[in-house]
Amino acid sequence: MHQNTKEDAIVQCIVCERYTDSRLTFSCRQCRKSPLCLTHKERKYGVCTWCAAEKEMQIYNSLKTQERSIHAFMKLSQFIFILVSMLFIAKKFFFDIIPLYVKDTILLEYLFPFGGFSIAAIAFSYLVLFSQRKKLREIEAKIEVHKNLSRSHLY
Repeated sequence: MHQNTKEDAIVQCIVCERYTDSRLTFSCRQCRKSPLCLTHKERKYGVCTWCAAEKEMQIYNSLKTQERSIHAFMKLSQFIFILVSMLFIAKKFFFDIIPLYVKDTILLEYLFPFGGFSIAAIAFSYLVLFSQRKKLREIEAKIEVHKNLSRSHLY
C-alpha cells in the first residue's frame, strides 16, 4: 500500500490557485511566499515574479539616474563645443580685437583638441543614451508584463 508523503502532496498555488504537485512548486527566497507554481518563478533571479519586478524597478531607476547624468555630460560637451566654435571664429576673424588675457589662454591655443574632444564626447553620449534607452524599453516591457499578470492574479 502506498503512503501519502509530502513529496506526493497536491498543493494550491497562492497566486493562480491552480492545484499542482508539491514537487513542481517553490518558495520565494526573498518574500518567503509559498507555495508558488513554477509559472510564477523568474528564472533570471530565482525568485517570484513580484520580487523580480522589484529588482527590475531598481535597475530601471538606476538606469534613469544614469541617463540624467549622461544628459548633463552631453550638455557640458555641447557648451564646450559652442565656446570653442565662438573662440575659433573670434581667432580667425577678430584676432586683433581679442583682449590679451584671452589670447594667452590654453583654450585659444588648443582649439582643435578641445573641439575634437567635445565632438567625441557628444557622439559617445548619444551612443550610450541609445543603449540606455534600449535597456529601459526592455525593462519597461517586463514591468508591463508584470502589471498585466498582477491584474489577472491578485496577489
